[in-house]
Amino acid sequence: MANELVQVRIQVSPIPEPTGNLDEVQANIDTLLASYTGRVYTAEEIKSAKDDRAQVNKWDKQLAEAAKAIKDKYLEKVDPTLNRIAEMRGQVKQVSAAIDHQVKAVEEAEREEKRKALEQIYQDAAGADLAPIVPFDSLLDRRWLNKTVPISTASRELRRLLEQRREELRIIHETCDDDAEACIAEYTRAFRLNDALREYQRRKDLRLAAAQAEAARAEAEQARKTAPVMIPPSEEERQIKAEASAAAHAGAFVTAEGRLDTDLLQTFAQPQEPERRRYRFWVEFTQEDIRWFKAAAAERGFRFGSIK
Repeated sequence: MANELVQVRIQVSPIPEPTGNLDEVQANIDTLLASYTGRVYTAEEIKSAKDDRAQVNKWDKQLAEAAKAIKDKYLEKVDPTLNRIAEMRGQVKQVSAAIDHQVKAVEEAEREEKRKALEQIYQDAAGADLAPIVPFDSLLDRRWLNKTVPISTASRELRRLLEQRREELRIIHETCDDDAEACIAEYTRAFRLNDALREYQRRKDLRLAAAQAEAARAEAEQARKTAPVMIPPSEEERQIKAEASAAAHAGAFVTAEGRLDTDLLQTFAQPQEPERRRYRFWVEFTQEDIRWFKAAAAERGFRFGSIK
């Protein structure tokens, strides 16, 4: 420093001990404590207890006033010196703050110089392929700028991170193929390879679902085109069939002589196996509908197949 600091010296003079009858008071207190410890007042002694309490509290007040008088007397002598020391400490802190500002400015300049050196190392190592994708600030660890970290250590860690990013991008290009651009965009949010691969899987799942939906739609469309066209009967045709069916059933159990054929009627009254008929029709199904249909067919026990 330009000016040599003067050593601070304070001589504290002996302070005379206050005088008083504290020994006499102490003996009195000891006697009171001995006589009142564990004492129980009766109902008739409550007034006397209150008087005792007031006397003891008065005694406590006298002791507090004595303590304050001693403090005031002695502090009156030292307060000016203490106040002056406090004022000088404030001035010293101002000097310290000014020096600290200069020190931090120099240290910050050194940190900035080190940062620029690391940025140059980054530019050389990143090259034109990596620099647009992986910015320098995404790699910079502020701890590298501390004096305790050698530039060689920081440089090695920076170059290692760059090579890691380069390898991760190679994996993305190799794995994600046509989705690489979208996956890289996801990757650069936090530079986590897992994020990019998850984005690729998400897109892959979407394409698969779309392909399955299109295949199901095409299959349903093909089935609709190849199925025979069934023209529903007219109202008159339905009436004719209904009348013919009624007439056929009416004559089923009547003999040629016009009598009721009870034997045949009893035979047909027994439980019969349900009649199964084969129909040809087309219907549009989703994959879910087909699974339901097959399950229902297995439960009911009927046969089905495609129309050749």
